[in-house]
Amino acid sequence: MATVKIQFNSDASNVEKYLINKREVEGPTTEQSCKLEGMTKTFAGVQELYDSQGNNAIHIIQSWSPKESKQLSREQIHEMGIKLVERFAPGHQFVVQTHTDQDHSHNHIVVNPVSLETGERIQNKKHHLGILRDLNDKIALEHGLSVLPKQEIRGRSTGVTDKVKRIDNYRGRSYIMDLANKANFARQLATNYDEYVAVLNSFDIQARIEPKNITYFYPGKEHGKRGKNLKEDLDKPGLERKFTSNLEKFARLPELRKNLISLANEIREGRSAIPNLEGLKPQNSALVSHRAEGFTTPRIEELAKSLIPIEEIQRAKAQSILRYCDKEGIKLSKTQDGRHQLQGREYVEVTDHSWTNHKNKTRGNIIDFVANHQEMGFLRALAKINNNPRLLLLEQYLGDSKPSYQSFHMPQENAAPRGEAIIQLSKLLGHPSSNKIYSELFKQQRVHVANSGAIAFFPANGRDGYIEYRATSNGTFRRLKQGKPSSLFVEPPKGATDIHLFLEPKHLLKTAPQAITSKGNYSIAALMEPNLEIVHQMVAKQPNLKRLTLFPAESDRGSPQILTFYQELKRSLDPFSIETEMIWGPISQKELPRSRDIDLGISLEI
Repeated sequence: MATVKIQFNSDASNVEKYLINKREVEGPTTEQSCKLEGMTKTFAGVQELYDSQGNNAIHIIQSWSPKESKQLSREQIHEMGIKLVERFAPGHQFVVQTHTDQDHSHNHIVVNPVSLETGERIQNKKHHLGILRDLNDKIALEHGLSVLPKQEIRGRSTGVTDKVKRIDNYRGRSYIMDLANKANFARQLATNYDEYVAVLNSFDIQARIEPKNITYFYPGKEHGKRGKNLKEDLDKPGLERKFTSNLEKFARLPELRKNLISLANEIREGRSAIPNLEGLKPQNSALVSHRAEGFTTPRIEELAKSLIPIEEIQRAKAQSILRYCDKEGIKLSKTQDGRHQLQGREYVEVTDHSWTNHKNKTRGNIIDFVANHQEMGFLRALAKINNNPRLLLLEQYLGDSKPSYQSFHMPQENAAPRGEAIIQLSKLLGHPSSNKIYSELFKQQRVHVANSGAIAFFPANGRDGYIEYRATSNGTFRRLKQGKPSSLFVEPPKGATDIHLFLEPKHLLKTAPQAITSKGNYSIAALMEPNLEIVHQMVAKQPNLKRLTLFPAESDRGSPQILTFYQELKRSLDPFSIETEMIWGPISQKELPRSRDIDLGISLEI
């Protein structure tokens, strides 16, 4: 028979740690609008957004009798866990993990008690336990399983109440999270309200700036959201502090300013003179006089003097999402009336220049669509769409963190259960299945192992390309490139003087796995594949670099492509007095330069 228990946790960090540890040998794990790693903080962030005080998480344990556990597959048990939480808490973030290491198989279900979509909180423990048990019974009966007789449950609820039904029907506030993501991006770049509003407008978000308040209007929403009700940083005082901070950064980084002016001049002709940033202050007065239909509009004359490449954002926005999907192999289905939908996510409708999630009422354009697909920040998405890597100069100085909220998750090939995935990885890398390198790769979302056994490694930033390893009949693995990776697999720590550069993921992970598990402790970098442009971008960010040592895989010994790559790289770096060397064969752990030694100015000899 199927049973269910419920616990309300004020702090879910212990549950989170337990599930992370168990995921190494158990599975599968499903994550809805959150990740298991960092789940506790993610839940707390949503609760803070809605100013909702109370428990951090709901922990539900759904169990089956030993007899039924033997009859059911792990996948069936996992599916029933997902059904239970989707019916019990629609619109809530959750994690479901299935355990089959005991006689009675069970699901651990951890739910954010505050709805991501409505802000409503699940509070009444006894009341909701009754609802859970009723839903669990219905799911069990749907699968031909037994349930507890009604009289064995004390204080049982009679079913789903009208209030819960109303909550289920009142949906569509995920747009608040999406709005905050895009406003944070605009805030990251802007030095005044004109720039800030211009970036918001590129996402079709309108703003009304008044003497004391700022109000945001999400596309398709009639009513606005005050900045002070979103987040302190997105209200006027917080914005003006950030404008000042950004101005100070530009003023003390003349190289960044010089490059941005050069970039802007490439885009525009006859622009106004760039002002001297010293002594400049952000606009404290609201742009009350510049309104259209109740919204603030940026002043063209101010944007003409801006360092922020607004035109690049507009140019990216004009690109076609449908063409991008075709190029990237993203599958779309077509309805009878000619509308395009994301295959596997039919509630996401796609047009040439916009997408709409009809499930949670969010929408956007190609910029956030690419950021979602590539799992990268908006700046990197812009650089990819416009094929303009110079935009990454801004990322270097201002940062470009990945959006904390995704409206939907891109479908991907079904992943192998974690245990099977680790076995396949150990065949490729040669480390025992207990090695923590595997958990760290999954935690950082750097690897995907498909049911077919194919292993894909992803770069540190973005998913515009990846390296795939497929097993062959003779027990070896064939290396394939999918797409065009445009960043490093592992980035070196800042301020390095001596960098060991591996030329592909497998060789690094076999030889120096601590580059993943002890991030920042070793002066190590790794490419997805030999690529001069990516190495040059890395070197440009390392002003103290004196020595670069390349480590190709033994299987590539004598490769003409590797030799040509090394010769061209050495020739390009010689004028900058950077010593370049290439070493074939194994490398010992003692030979790996530690970043703490480099920070002290000690250059290790090999």
